[in-house]
Amino acid sequence: LEFMAFDTYTRTPKQSAMWCKATSSDNKQYLRKGYMGSLGTLLSMGEGSAIPQDGYVNGPEKTIYPAKWGLRVSVTDEAQQTDRPKIYKDIGKELGKAAAYTLELMNYDLLNSGFSSSVRTGADGKALFATDHPLYGVTGGTYSNLQTGALSKTTLQAAVNKFSKIVNERNVPIVMSAKTLEIPIELEWLAKELLLSPDDPTTANRSINSLARDGYNGGPLKYRVNRFLTSQTAWFLSCDKGEQD
Repeated sequence: LEFMAFDTYTRTPKQSAMWCKATSSDNKQYLRKGYMGSLGTLLSMGEGSAIPQDGYVNGPEKTIYPAKWGLRVSVTDEAQQTDRPKIYKDIGKELGKAAAYTLELMNYDLLNSGFSSSVRTGADGKALFATDHPLYGVTGGTYSNLQTGALSKTTLQAAVNKFSKIVNERNVPIVMSAKTLEIPIELEWLAKELLLSPDDPTTANRSINSLARDGYNGGPLKYRVNRFLTSQTAWFLSCDKGEQD
């Protein structure tokens, strides 16, 4: 049963693995993460002058404690003896599916609860999606990773621009581009119109669809339908996992 459970778990596709990055720790009791302002730009030097000095700027920390999850199934002796359709012999496989399903729910909760500061917050004490994330290294500086408004050509263009202007803790631009539009099932048809139409779907003037033909970030923006998103209207932009560092 244990082999069947883990074999099914590893074989079950996990959609969140396409955008969600997993972190492991040698410490099994907790995981500590924190913000730190990195170095700024090089400074101009005069002849014979001392080399300018810079340093890291410490930000807040957050300690994460792993949760324990489990599930068990009880089978009566009568059910085991009369299991004609062989349902109970698949208990191991079903436990593996349940584990994979739970992992998806937990990962997508980062998106589903990311707008609430009372449910999901980062080390800075802000909701994961907020307009005023503080910069540690720039006094009073903040940045926004939240785009408001229903999905449309205008809001999507604004979100792509905002994504491309993300900065580090020293307010230095990060070379990172939006690659995928994460949407619930209800927005799939609108996403097709916005991203797959060769012409601008919002006008009759045969203008090109800049969202479909966008090439500055290495290719056109793609969309991905996520069945674990609870909101019918919320939408998200993600980059390749390799760019998240």
